[in-house]
Amino acid sequence: MEHCDIQQRRARAGVLAGTKVFDPKPEPPRAENWITPAQVLSASGEPYPCPEDPGRYAAEKTIDKDPRTFCCLLDDTRGGSDESTIPPNAAAPVTGHILYDLGREIPVAGARITAKPTDGVYNPKDVVFSSASAAAEIAADRENLVSASLPPIRSGARHTVRWEPKPARYIVLEVLSSYESQRTNFNFQLAEIEFLIVK
Repeated sequence: MEHCDIQQRRARAGVLAGTKVFDPKPEPPRAENWITPAQVLSASGEPYPCPEDPGRYAAEKTIDKDPRTFCCLLDDTRGGSDESTIPPNAAAPVTGHILYDLGREIPVAGARITAKPTDGVYNPKDVVFSSASAAAEIAADRENLVSASLPPIRSGARHTVRWEPKPARYIVLEVLSSYESQRTNFNFQLAEIEFLIVK
């Protein structure tokens, strides 16, 4: 309505002045594309223990383009009193992070996560996405892209978080809490992650 009011005032002024006034041409839409990160540089919290297949629940499962596989990363804090939990002495809220390398610096405007396709989905809940221009800067010099509370996504479903486009190569997914509901296995799980790039 505000846009229409402005154009109407311009058109009336043009009529009174005996000139023609045209609406401005809309900006062309930006090209958008979803990409999968090139690699996982690091992750806090070890994968859920699986002796027969140690890499089964690793963070790399979030970028293998196979939504049937998923990461299951253990809480990276040890503030609880119960040594029988996995990991020992873990407690809610479940926290952790994954550092992704997109392969090159590119304008990033969002993230899309896919939940694992089985029952008992323990997705991240409260998260922060941040970026840096070099991997060495991740710990000390991060730029906050967005803080968000994710909904409880059902099995196999997706959720998208958007922000203003920012050039970035390295993106950190920081998990401040998850939908963990067990009293024994403190972890967060994620099937896939993709990032929205704009041109």
